[in-house]
Amino acid sequence: MKTPRLAILTASYNRRDSLRRLHRALARQACALDWLHVVVDDASDPPITEADVGAQPGRLVFHRNTRNRGPLVTRNTGLDIALAENVELIAFVDDDDTVTPDFFCYVTDMWTNHHDVGWYVSRCRFTGETPGSAVWPEADGVYDWFDDMQLRRRFGADVMHVVAARRLQGVRFSTWGRHQREWTLLARLARGGGFYATDRITKIATYSPDGLTLRKRGPAPDLATCAGYVAKPAVIALRRPRSLTAWRALARQLVRFPLRLGLLALRRLGLA
Repeated sequence: MKTPRLAILTASYNRRDSLRRLHRALARQACALDWLHVVVDDASDPPITEADVGAQPGRLVFHRNTRNRGPLVTRNTGLDIALAENVELIAFVDDDDTVTPDFFCYVTDMWTNHHDVGWYVSRCRFTGETPGSAVWPEADGVYDWFDDMQLRRRFGADVMHVVAARRLQGVRFSTWGRHQREWTLLARLARGGGFYATDRITKIATYSPDGLTLRKRGPAPDLATCAGYVAKPAVIALRRPRSLTAWRALARQLVRFPLRLGLLALRRLGLA
């Protein structure tokens, strides 16, 4: 089986130096692969240019939004661009992260040995702040996003996702709201089956306090985020109607929803 054509999709905002670091890491991989770095700049100030990325010849597709659209719209734009380039696989890598030297080797291995799955998940190594738990299943294999990642919490807080183009046809991020809704694409992917997970470390993740891809958890900044806290457990409960854990999570968020709306209203009035 021939090696796949891979697009690495990066939505970027005001992170020129770390974006350049990521592109260099892609150019210095231990295994050869036909790859393309799709970068969508979400109207950085000052603007990021192709020269800032230090592009390898023929390896960069660069697009700049005319105004700041947020991470969800920006990633959807990148997906459309990548799929138009006739790639077989798409990897999602944020602009404050980088990849390990054997990332392309991992991609080739997944494509060769688990081609039918078409959704591959691997671990991250964190620098600086480490989010939540770093749990991981003992064995490699096919897992379910609803059961294993959301209900039983068998995976850590952040992972590397590499997805086949065929599974991404018609699947996009929800664009209602700007924050904390990355799960919408994964939930839609999960309707088509599970993912193959391995504990190989392929991404080095850094949580930066600024930029596009990180927003501190806390009071919901808008109505869409308030609704999102309810929408996610609702989707999981509808997909796993026999799970008491799913229904308990939905009940908790329904109870908290009026409080979140009230706090949002107070902040809008400048009273909180």
